[in-house]
Amino acid sequence: GVVDRIVVYQQPSGGIERETLLQQPSVQILDDTGLPFLEAKEVQVDAEPSQQMLGNTRLTTAGGTANFTDLVLIDKGWLRLRFSLLDGSSVVATSNYFAVQDGFETLDVACPKAGSASHT
Repeated sequence: GVVDRIVVYQQPSGGIERETLLQQPSVQILDDTGLPFLEAKEVQVDAEPSQQMLGNTRLTTAGGTANFTDLVLIDKGWLRLRFSLLDGSSVVATSNYFAVQDGFETLDVACPKAGSASHT
């Protein structure tokens, strides 16, 4: 068979800027019959809109699957991840949109401010 599509079967989520995503994405490459494409392929992940990412952004599939484990996004905002193959093919997949939050905003939500305390 030939590579037909990439499926994001574990969506990324739980982003705090400069920390590893709480749920890392996993993708599977399927052939034109809908079965896993077993020949090893290199998968590249990028952020949309574009921003710097840390961690291993290129993986080689095993059994048709690539499990990312250490992706870190640098900037907060709403974004999605785009997965592509490094063999020049046009097969791509995108994740659902998710939020990457500012680390300080997350702390504010977890610790309600008392009275009229101000932050400097």
